[in-house]
Amino acid sequence: MMANFLVLLAAAAQAAPKDYVLLSPDKNIELKATVGPDVTYAVSWHGKPVIVPSTISLAVEGKGVLGKNASGVAYRFSTSFDGPITVVPEQ
Repeated sequence: MMANFLVLLAAAAQAAPKDYVLLSPDKNIELKATVGPDVTYAVSWHGKPVIVPSTISLAVEGKGVLGKNASGVAYRFSTSFDGPITVVPEQ
């Protein structure tokens, strides 16, 4: 699911913000990304907010920052990952 979200992050922005929705296989988890001048995401579980709309960006060496002032961004990439994702607290 995270790899799919990163693809959305790198998608070209439209003049008007555009929403993308990813659902878990059982449809209990929803990730909504909004791509406009900035990229935001929100996560809900069983229809209840878990993460309220939050800005996200990705710094790519040699390419700049994707997701900040996203207008005209045309980078697209994808990857697959089959395994657990470990969240490391920010220090």
